[in-house]
Amino acid sequence: MMVREVMTNGIEIVQSEESVTQVAKKMRDLGVGALPVARDERIVGMVTDRDIVLRACAAGADPNMTMIGEAMTDAFVHCRADEALTEAAERMDAHQVRRMPVLDESQRLVGMLSLGDLARAEAPEAAAALAGVSRDA
Repeated sequence: MMVREVMTNGIEIVQSEESVTQVAKKMRDLGVGALPVARDERIVGMVTDRDIVLRACAAGADPNMTMIGEAMTDAFVHCRADEALTEAAERMDAHQVRRMPVLDESQRLVGMLSLGDLARAEAPEAAAALAGVSRDA
């Protein structure tokens, strides 16, 4: 099975120049805890609600003046749509991630792969990835 068969399409992105407040509101409105961050149409990082709390709020940064590019995680794990699902699930396990952007050759977002996607597809890879991601760090 390939990543493209189970990934979620139509993922919202945020721009690295958006404020922490703007991104937090977008997360709230979408009901999500993580969003890909783009600069010039290319994905340059991921930001989670936890990133916002730890890297902006707890650091005392003004959320209206701090750009999300300052709070995002720029070292992120990704996969390709034409990649085997087994390989992507193993990467999720190895890097302890619950969601992973699916990028094309130009670093443009084409979808998102999550543990939920694996579970909904009843992919055998889901159990191993879930167990691995859920283990104590």
